[in-house]
Amino acid sequence: MASAICEERGMSSLRRIQEEWKRFLEKPFPKESSTQDPHEICLLSVDTAAAGCLSSFASNGELDKNRIDVLKSCTEDIQSALPELNGYTKDYFSNLKELCVSVLKETRLSK
Repeated sequence: MASAICEERGMSSLRRIQEEWKRFLEKPFPKESSTQDPHEICLLSVDTAAAGCLSSFASNGELDKNRIDVLKSCTEDIQSALPELNGYTKDYFSNLKELCVSVLKETRLSK
């Protein structure tokens, strides 16, 4: 019974993340961020790397160690860049960071 509850909880978490990811994909990338490199962080590269990991998780429900490490690095980079961002760009990367954190939390729970 407990494993069925854990599976159900895990599936609802996966579904929630999949829905959040689907909504996030509808947002346009903030054009001005392609020329911003706060703290020498290329936001375009961070977005691309995080998107690959998030897409993989949304499709497979899990990440390999390499993708987990990439997602951790993206999360740290976004956290470092956020104080330098404002407006839509800050909102966009805040949402991306929240998604990254949710997926990382799920990967820890599934171990």
